[in-house]
Amino acid sequence: MTARPTSKPARARRRALRAALACAAVGVLVALLAPRLAPYDPSAVGDLVHGYGAPSHAHWLGTDEFGRDVLSRLLWGARVSLTIGGLTALLAGTLGGLVGLAAGLRPGPVDAILMRGVDLLSALPRTYLVVLVAGLLRPSLPTLVVVLATTGWLRTARLVRAQVHGVARGPYVEAARALGLSPWRIALRHVLPNAAAPLIVSVTAMVGNTILVESGLSFLGLGVQVPTPSWGAMVQEGRKVFPELWWVAITPSIAITCTVLACNLLGDALRDALDPRSASTEGVS
Repeated sequence: MTARPTSKPARARRRALRAALACAAVGVLVALLAPRLAPYDPSAVGDLVHGYGAPSHAHWLGTDEFGRDVLSRLLWGARVSLTIGGLTALLAGTLGGLVGLAAGLRPGPVDAILMRGVDLLSALPRTYLVVLVAGLLRPSLPTLVVVLATTGWLRTARLVRAQVHGVARGPYVEAARALGLSPWRIALRHVLPNAAAPLIVSVTAMVGNTILVESGLSFLGLGVQVPTPSWGAMVQEGRKVFPELWWVAITPSIAITCTVLACNLLGDALRDALDPRSASTEGVS
C-alpha cells in the first residue's frame, strides 16, 4: 500500500507553523538574552548635549532625547512586553478555561449564571475599562497584568464552553461517569485535554493582543513607567521628533508589528494543526 502524498494545504500549514514558531522563538530568546545582547544600560542617561544621535557604529539604532541607546531599550522592551503578554495570557487563559469548563459541564442554572455574567462583562468596552482602571491605579507591571487579565478572559470562556459542550457528550465521558469517577476527575482527565485546542489558540493569540494593548497604554502614559523601557513609550517619545529623527519611533513600531503578527500567525497555524476538521476537509478535497 503506497503512502498518500501530502497535499499542498498540509505542506503550507506546516511551513506556516514552522515560520511562526521560529519567529516566536527568536522573540523569546531576545527577551531572555536582553542583558547579554544589549550593548548599554537601557536606563542610563547619556550625553544630553548629543541627544537624538543618529545611527552610528557606537549606537546602531541611534539615541533618544536623553542620549539612551535605542537598541538597548528595544531589546529590554522585548522582555517587558513579552513578560506582560505571557503572564496576562496565562492568567486570563486559566480563568477563562475554568469558567468555560464549569459552564460546559454543568448545563442549567450554573451555565446560565456564568454565561450571563460573561455577557454582562462583554457589554462593557474593554478599552475604556482598561484605561479607566489603569488611570485610577498606580501603573506598574503587576497592575497591568492583573487589569489586562481580568478583562481579557471572556472570549476564552466562550470558546472553551462551546468545545466542552461537544466533548462532554462523547462516549468515553459517558463511560467514565458509568465507572463512578468524580466530576472534576472526568473534567480534568477526559474533557479538558480533548477541549484544549481552542484554549491553546486563544492564549497564543492573546499574547499579541496584550502586547498591543500594553503598548497603547504606555503610549498614553498609563503603562510601564519610565525609566523602564517600553515599546509603546518609545513610540510616544519618538512621535515628537518624527519624521526628522525617524529611528526613535520607527524601530519600536516595527518590533510591535512583527511581534503581534508572529503571535497571530502562530495562533492561526496552531488552530489549523489542532483542528481535526481541517484534515478531514483536506481529505475530501
